[in-house]
Amino acid sequence: MFKCNDCDFETENGKIMSNHKRWNHSKKFNREAYSQIMSKIKSKGELKEIERACPECGKIYKTFIRLNKLERIPYRRSSFYKKNFCSTSCSHAQGSKYWNKNFWTKEKRKEASERSKELWKNEDYAKRVLTNSRSVFSSKREREIIAYFQEKFPEDGWTFGRIGKYEDTQLTCDLYSPSLKVIFEYDGIWHFKDIHNQLERKQKVDRNLEKFAFKKGYRLVRVDEDEKLSNLDIEKLIYNRTEQIIKVGNKY
Repeated sequence: MFKCNDCDFETENGKIMSNHKRWNHSKKFNREAYSQIMSKIKSKGELKEIERACPECGKIYKTFIRLNKLERIPYRRSSFYKKNFCSTSCSHAQGSKYWNKNFWTKEKRKEASERSKELWKNEDYAKRVLTNSRSVFSSKREREIIAYFQEKFPEDGWTFGRIGKYEDTQLTCDLYSPSLKVIFEYDGIWHFKDIHNQLERKQKVDRNLEKFAFKKGYRLVRVDEDEKLSNLDIEKLIYNRTEQIIKVGNKY
């Protein structure tokens, strides 16, 4: 038997008791509290419907003001656009202009890029991201190769990630050294097999990376992961050979 703590109601059904408390004793549905809230709202002044022009598109839309304070009463969800615009799309369009104009200028982007580069020079930060971050889409073997070269050849400044842009493609590398002018790519199955219709896009990125290497004077070393090369084998490819493009594997 379930007995209500706030009144004398009793029932053998737990669901019925839950509904009883919800509809009769919950503050959320308390009619007395609701009437008090409404009386406070009404005391602020009488509502008057007016027409305003949207600052983005110029559309005339209707809204409300209080007669005593000439205060607009929000009736949409977003606190940004419900006070200023006729719709969400107009507020977003206006907001994007504001952010692009005032914040993401070329100077701001360059400043953010420099801060990011300085951050990645911190070895503790780089190691922490490599070991813990799920946003780093690299295999365990790739992380081993990166750690090997960064620990054995710290003077060469081995790093990874974005290296530049060629035409319309943003290029990222598994490993590269700006001082040695060497790019190393450890290519997995995504570079050779069409998975989720991505092969054409992936191969375009690979071609643009080769063109970027020629243009910027980098040596490019590509290794198929199926070749199972050791760290020492990869080291010899990078430090002992001089060809501008080296590809190890039968799939290329």
